[in-house]
Amino acid sequence: MLNHTLYTVIESPAPSEEGGGDAVFRIELLPESVIYQAHFPGRPITPGACMIQIVQELAQMYFGNPSLQVKHITNLKFLALLEPQHHPRVSVMLNGTPAHLKAEIRDDELLFARLLLELSS
Repeated sequence: MLNHTLYTVIESPAPSEEGGGDAVFRIELLPESVIYQAHFPGRPITPGACMIQIVQELAQMYFGNPSLQVKHITNLKFLALLEPQHHPRVSVMLNGTPAHLKAEIRDDELLFARLLLELSS
């Protein structure tokens, strides 16, 4: 789990087993994380694999199912570098159901990643 090691949830929506509408999480990236020390020293960047893991963990919280795992990624676009020193707080929006989930990672200025994926237990 990356929660409390790479990021911390500062705002979360009420859980919903069915999903449906937009669920917006606000998270704060932790620049002192060991992941940022390795990726990359002097210019930390959030790895793409970590962004996928963040979405998975937030979906587990939202749908109330800690066994949800990414089964298939239909579409994935990394659109900007997510640097914790410049963008420490971001929003992660989830929309849909575990079987068909859309996610975006963004702040007020930039869209960092857009994902369309399927989760299953």
